[in-house]
Amino acid sequence: MGYPAPAPPAPKRRWWAAWLSAIAAFALKFKLLFSLLSVLASVFVYGWAFGFPFAIGFVAILAIHELGHVAALRMKGLPAPPPVFIPFLGAAIFLSRNPASAADEAFVAGGGPVAGWLASAAATALFLGTGNPLFGTIAYIGFFLQAFNLVPISPLDGGRMVAAVDRRLWWVGLPILAAVVLVTQSFFAVLIGIIIVVEFLARLRAPVDPRYYQVAPRDRILALVIWLMLLILSLAGMVMLQGVA
Repeated sequence: MGYPAPAPPAPKRRWWAAWLSAIAAFALKFKLLFSLLSVLASVFVYGWAFGFPFAIGFVAILAIHELGHVAALRMKGLPAPPPVFIPFLGAAIFLSRNPASAADEAFVAGGGPVAGWLASAAATALFLGTGNPLFGTIAYIGFFLQAFNLVPISPLDGGRMVAAVDRRLWWVGLPILAAVVLVTQSFFAVLIGIIIVVEFLARLRAPVDPRYYQVAPRDRILALVIWLMLLILSLAGMVMLQGVA
């Protein structure tokens, strides 16, 4: 009776490769842990300010919006790090690699509002089914967040979507952003507006690769139509729930 041949020894890693692998694994776990801690911190801060039932629903809308971006990134084969939540400033995903084209960037940007709108629609259904005004408030705020994110100015999702059509549309978004900030009359709205304008000016000054913005006519039309539909649907949701929030 023969014996199976012994398995070949596993190839030895160089010490630096082993250390890099360990650091990468730790960093991934740390990112996930940091993302979770930022979620809990947001729930605590919003809960302290507005009550925990609202905080949980509001952060859930934010999380679903960000997960829409994560899903879109993975569909494009891009690294999708977990989002980081910052109380009163929202949430963000810090990419290690940018999309290959403006069309891909528009696709990734659109993933968030699509998921966020669906989450807001689900909250609306709960409000209509139960009559609980909490769900109506969460839904209204959710639709508002999607509409705000769709303002056509970079770095907002709307600005990244219309960049596949024409970067000059960003200048349309600038007065819209100013109007939203003035209407809300909130310190945090002003702060967010300042951050957006700083990022907007930085992107305008950044060198432009013409190849990045070479988008097929079909993709330009698709990006414009999806952006416009999402904006109209988000505003419609706000109008329908006006007076509830």
